[in-house]
Amino acid sequence: GLSDHGMAVADIAARFGVAERTVEQRLKLACVSPVLFDLYRADALSLEQLMAFTLSDDHARQQAVWQAVSATYDTSAR
Repeated sequence: GLSDHGMAVADIAARFGVAERTVEQRLKLACVSPVLFDLYRADALSLEQLMAFTLSDDHARQQAVWQAVSATYDTSAR
């Protein structure tokens, strides 16, 4: 991506007409487990839920948390 080529967050934001915070949040998605990304692509997770997993870069932990919460009724990003 653009950040991999050294482009600053501010420059990426300007290029796409979005807030810098939006770019920062989307860049954090790179640390989310591919398993969870697949669930997102299959509409089993919302973007808000997927973003909640950016708090940790441990894929095994992310997947364990999803398995635990998906067994309950409330799977909100909280």
